[in-house]
Amino acid sequence: SLIDTLPNTDKSIRIIKVPADKIARELGVARAANMVALGAYLGASGILTPELAASCLEHILAKRYHNTIGINTQALKQGAEHAAAQLAA
Repeated sequence: SLIDTLPNTDKSIRIIKVPADKIARELGVARAANMVALGAYLGASGILTPELAASCLEHILAKRYHNTIGINTQALKQGAEHAAAQLAA
C-alpha cells in the first residue's frame, strides 16, 4: 500500500486500512484502485450501496469508457467487502 503509517487523529475519526492498490492488481487493473477506495468508503459510510454507485457509471462515463464498467463495478464491490470485514473485526 502507499501509506504505511497511521495519522494522529481524535476518537471521532475512524480509520480503515484498505490495500486498494493490491486489490486492484488482483482484479487485473491497477488503475481501478480509486474505485476500490471509493467502494470502501461507500461500504463504511453506508451513504449508498456499491451496486447503486455502479448503476450510475453508464450515465456519468463517456461512452468510450463503458468498457470499464465491469471492472469498476467489481472494484467498488471488493472495496466495500474489505471495509465491511475491517469493521466487523
